Amino acid sequence: MIQTNIRPTSQRYNITISRNFVRFISLVSILVCITGCSLFGNKRPAYQGAEYYKNLEVPPDLTQPDKTDVVHIPQPSRQALEHFQDNNKLATVILPKFKGVRVVNDAGSSWLEVDAPVEKVWPALKQFWQQEGVGLAQVQPLLGFMETKWIARKDKDAGFISSMFQRFEPDQKDKFRLRVERFDHGKKTRIFVAHTGIERVVQEGDGNDYIWVTLPSNVEREREIVARLALFAGLSEKQQAKLAANYSPYASLVTLDPRNSIALTMKGSLAFVHRRALRALDRMRMQAIKPEGDTVIHFTVANLDTENPDSVNADKEDSSWLAKLFSSDKGDASGNKKVSKNRQLKLIFTDQQGSVRIEVRDERYGVDVDEEGDVSSSPLAEKFRNKFAKALE
Repeated sequence: MIQTNIRPTSQRYNITISRNFVRFISLVSILVCITGCSLFGNKRPAYQGAEYYKNLEVPPDLTQPDKTDVVHIPQPSRQALEHFQDNNKLATVILPKFKGVRVVNDAGSSWLEVDAPVEKVWPALKQFWQQEGVGLAQVQPLLGFMETKWIARKDKDAGFISSMFQRFEPDQKDKFRLRVERFDHGKKTRIFVAHTGIERVVQEGDGNDYIWVTLPSNVEREREIVARLALFAGLSEKQQAKLAANYSPYASLVTLDPRNSIALTMKGSLAFVHRRALRALDRMRMQAIKPEGDTVIHFTVANLDTENPDSVNADKEDSSWLAKLFSSDKGDASGNKKVSKNRQLKLIFTDQQGSVRIEVRDERYGVDVDEEGDVSSSPLAEKFRNKFAKALE
């Protein structure tokens, strides 16, 4: 007998309905999941809004990540920037560029490069300090450095008048060390400048006790000396003569003698001071300037009222002092004061190894020395010394 597993029709129909129902439920669940995301929106998950996620700690040797969408343009290199400025005439550097002389800046430091061997640069460096009115404490060519004495920076407002009070030391002083080294197989020279400063600190008590305290190196002072060196090395003799009219040295070149009203002292060699004296007399518009070697210069001071009202100084107030000195107390027949046409003066130079003493002598008057040793002469010679000292600077 054969047995067959035949289900009734009603049972098969129930099974079909159950399967369709399961499919329908699954389809509805999928649609609900898909539409559910759009219904809830793009809300950030709670853990992504936590503070610890926003402020991540970055290790010290790494940089902060850039979270912005801004496109950053990389900075050009120094060589590319200089090339662009040169080609488009956009350079903002005041210091002119000279052939064979370059100011190099790197990592906050500046130095000078000269296309000349050390043997040629070394004597020029000593001449540079003379021009700046700075004496040298050490000159070590074998070690490749020179060091200046302690110097007081020149007060551009006070000018040479500040030297009248040289008995009172300034509260701050500077010192510079120049170091040179060869490069490019000895054909070129690098010059480095190092600054040292000290400051007076008054101790507690009566105020007369003080100590000198070392200050940190001043980078701006170092850069200024480098710029002055570049200017000195790059200019020709003709350009230097033109620049000298408005160039102010770092320190005062001239010191007035408080006990000698017709004498002054100027830093530098005899040749250097003699050359500056001739230039000063030209600037004061003196006449008949006749050098007698390197030790004497004769010249004539003209009467300002009648011949040269612009002599010594174009300022009327400054020029009047000299005109008054020419007036004599005796009058002529009409009662007017007699005025001398000119006066002969001369400068006497005495070399003092590193500085030169200059005396102003009036041909008509001698030199008087009082009991205390103070030296004096004619009012003209004394007044001329003060004006001459200012012109020398």
